[in-house]
Amino acid sequence: MSHKFTFSDLDKSRKQLIITEIDAAALEKAEKKVLKELSNNLKIKGFRPGNIPESVVRENVEDSYISVQTLQEALPEVANGIVQEAELRIIGQPQINFESVDPLKIVIDFDVYPEVTIGDYKKISVKEEKKKATDKEVQEALEHVQGRMTEYKKVERAAKKDDRVEIDFDGKTPDGVPLDNTSSKHHPIVLGSNMFVPGFEDELVGMKAGDEKEFEVTFPKDYHAANMAGKPVVFAVKVHQVEEAEKPKIDDAFAEKVTAEKKTLDEWKKEIKAQIQDEHDKVSRQNMEEKFYDELIKITSGDLPDTLIQQEKQSILRELKQRILQQGLSYEKYLESAGQSEDQLLESYDKQAEDRIKLRLSLQQIAEKEKVEVTEVDVEEKLNDLLRNHPDDQKKDIKAQYQPGSEAYETLAYQLKMQKTLEKILPKE
Repeated sequence: MSHKFTFSDLDKSRKQLIITEIDAAALEKAEKKVLKELSNNLKIKGFRPGNIPESVVRENVEDSYISVQTLQEALPEVANGIVQEAELRIIGQPQINFESVDPLKIVIDFDVYPEVTIGDYKKISVKEEKKKATDKEVQEALEHVQGRMTEYKKVERAAKKDDRVEIDFDGKTPDGVPLDNTSSKHHPIVLGSNMFVPGFEDELVGMKAGDEKEFEVTFPKDYHAANMAGKPVVFAVKVHQVEEAEKPKIDDAFAEKVTAEKKTLDEWKKEIKAQIQDEHDKVSRQNMEEKFYDELIKITSGDLPDTLIQQEKQSILRELKQRILQQGLSYEKYLESAGQSEDQLLESYDKQAEDRIKLRLSLQQIAEKEKVEVTEVDVEEKLNDLLRNHPDDQKKDIKAQYQPGSEAYETLAYQLKMQKTLEKILPKE
C-alpha cells in the first residue's frame, strides 16, 4: 500500500495537500519510535524506563493517543516525500490541520516558489553610455593624493582657506536647547573641505587660536538626519589652534615617492587615466545591467506569495543592517534619523522585494531556457579570483569553506550562473 493524497491549487502559488491514507510500513516505523519514547518516559512499577515491553506500554496508554502520536511522528517524512516527488519547493512553514484520524484526513496548506511569465526578453533594448576619462579627473586624483600627503604646521595668525583648525563646538536651537550629536572637543577641520554643514567653515575664516564665536547655520533640507533637515542651529565655537598646509609639489619626485617606482609624472598620469577609465567602464556596464533589469522586471509577471515577499523584505533589512554596521554606525540611530520604526521601514520595502523576486525568478527561468551551465572549473577559477585579494595565510581556510556541496560553493555557483545568463542575453553592441 502507498500513500493516498490529493493536491489542489489555492491562490498566489499556495497549494493544499490532503492526505487520506499513509503507507503501513511508514506507520509501523513511526509507531515503533513512539512506543520506544513512551517506554523511556513511562513510570510503571516493576519496570525500568526504557525496558518496558511494547505490550505493557499499550496496556497503560490509550490506543487513540498512540495513534495520534504515530501520525504526528510519520507525517514530516511522509509529507516531505510527497512534496519532493511532486518537485515542489516549499516556502516558509506549512499550516497543518489534523481534521480527523478515522477516517484519516490531514490538510496541509503551503506556499511554493511561483512560476513567472516572461515577455520577449530578447527584444529588450538598452545602450551602454560610455564615459571617457579626462585630464581634469586625473588632476583631481593627483590633488586627492596630494591632500593625503599634506603636512600641517602650527601658525600664529588668523585662519584662512586650506588651513586646518582645531575647535570645540556645541550646537543648540535658536532658543538655547542643546542638540544631540552637534558637539565635539578638539575637532580638526580643514577649511574649504566642505565636510561640515554649508556655511559652518566660512564662519571660521579669520578666527585665531583662543577666539570664541557664536553663529547660526541652517541645515540643508535634504540632510540625512530627518530631525535636523532644514532646521536652524546655533553653534558656539572655540578655536584651539590654526595650522598651515604644506602641500608636496606634484612632479616626478612626487610620482616616485607615491608609487615607490622609478617613473615620471607623465607615466604615472597615464596609469591613473587608465585606472579611471576602467572604473568608468565598470560603472557604465553596471548602469546598463540595471536598465536591463528594470526592463526585464516590467515584462515579468506572476502571483508572488506573501511568505516569499516577507522573507525578501527581511533579507533587504539584514543587508541594510550589515551596511550600517560596516560604516561603524548604530541601527537605532539610523531609524531615529530616518524618523521611522522598523515596521515602517519593512513596509516601505514591498515593491523592492517584489522586484527582486521577479528578477531572480526570471533570470533562473531564462538560464534554464538558454541552457546556461556552470562547471566545477568555472567555480574554481572564480574562487581563485576571489582568493587573490586575501593574504596567503587565510587562503587555505577560505578555500575549505567552498568545498563542493557546501552552501558557500552553491551560492558562488548560482552567482556565476546568473552572471553567465546576463552576459548571454544582454544586448551586444
